[in-house]
Amino acid sequence: MISCIILLISCNENRKLKFNPVLNKVYHFSLSKYSVKSWTYQSIPYKIPDTVYMNFSLQNIQNTDSSVSCKLVLNEFIWKGKFKVNYKRDSLHALSILVVLSDSGKVIYVQSTDEMLHDIEKDSATGKYLSGVIPDQMSESAITDMLNRIFSIIPSNNVQPGNTWISDITLVTNHPAGISNFNVLKSQNGDTTEIEIQSHAFARPSPGDEPYIQENQAESALVSYSTGILFCYSTQSEIITKTSFYDVHQLEKFILKLE
Repeated sequence: MISCIILLISCNENRKLKFNPVLNKVYHFSLSKYSVKSWTYQSIPYKIPDTVYMNFSLQNIQNTDSSVSCKLVLNEFIWKGKFKVNYKRDSLHALSILVVLSDSGKVIYVQSTDEMLHDIEKDSATGKYLSGVIPDQMSESAITDMLNRIFSIIPSNNVQPGNTWISDITLVTNHPAGISNFNVLKSQNGDTTEIEIQSHAFARPSPGDEPYIQENQAESALVSYSTGILFCYSTQSEIITKTSFYDVHQLEKFILKLE
């Protein structure tokens, strides 16, 4: 995967750009994921659209010198696939888990999501439709991937125009896929800094084999330099998965907003 990413980051040149949300402050996010998978088998074309909306919050409950423990609360999950399903909980009934991120925005720990998954699947309005969908969205591995995709661009360093750094992550849901980002801080305008990123992503059955998943991606984000919290983040990607009989093409759009 080769991608170009542009980020606008509120910058304080005397401090590191690191994941450092304000203690006890609650940050509310909305996340939208749109995708379309298509393939042709025995001369018959197939296409499957899929849309997921999530509303969740993060609250910094404890800091150390190199990590941040956060309370993650799921308020709403909407799936638009074969059916439209809406799981929603108010602030009194929403379930939460503990997540721990390093000051470079990489996930260290995600608490078990079993209680959250059980609550969604036992819901009379959603359970029968989401039982096969929700593990790919709200399991420990899915939460890990989501947070790593969002926050692992943070360098935990004092960055200025011309500086570069590399951030590597591995997505683990369904099939492990490695992503390596080469980041360049291109320019600074007052408190706003522009960063471009080139990314390469692939998955192999085993070392030395040809990749069976390859991805091209373009991303952009707005990030607070003082807290490492994203104001908005968007990515468009094209993913090709090779099988024994056909190639599956997936177009995906991923949009995060701080409410």
